[in-house]
Amino acid sequence: RHSKTVIEYRSYEFPPHFPLRVIAGEEWRISDLPSGVLHFHNCLEIGLCRSDCGTMVFEDTKRPFKAGDVTVISCDVPHTTYSAPGAASRWSYLFVDLTGLLTPLSSGSDLRIFNLLNTLEHRICLILDEQEYPGIHALTAEIMRELEQREEYYEVSVRGLFLALLTDLVRAVLQIAGPDEKKDDQPPENAL
Repeated sequence: RHSKTVIEYRSYEFPPHFPLRVIAGEEWRISDLPSGVLHFHNCLEIGLCRSDCGTMVFEDTKRPFKAGDVTVISCDVPHTTYSAPGAASRWSYLFVDLTGLLTPLSSGSDLRIFNLLNTLEHRICLILDEQEYPGIHALTAEIMRELEQREEYYEVSVRGLFLALLTDLVRAVLQIAGPDEKKDDQPPENAL
């Protein structure tokens, strides 16, 4: 007898002028108990594993993660995370409406930015190793630092950093997909 997978929808409210939410801190740890519930969001989720290791579940696919990994999950991918037995991995998360965040940087007619956004909008679930993608790790960490410190003009800085991060993420997606698979309607090999 097979049990049905439970999937929850988690919606985040964003301020219209800066549609981004950060969840971070020493208390933001993931349990080592696997959840029977998957969830998806109304936005892009970017996670930075700060410590330990464990497993991410994307629908019916399990993939390991470790400290330093950056995860990128489109709004339409059901997923869950749990730490290795006896561990409680610490995470920082960015939840973002990319279109709303980056619209002020574009005239609206810049199709290159639209294509970048479109690539990450659906069916992407990446776990990117810090050693293999140091630029993505550094940009993610810098965005989180800017959001923690909230210095003068931090919103402008975060928008610019996100544009650079988005560009690197799309390049990673294309690299993972390989030269024969770089079609607009096909997700990369390690995406669902």
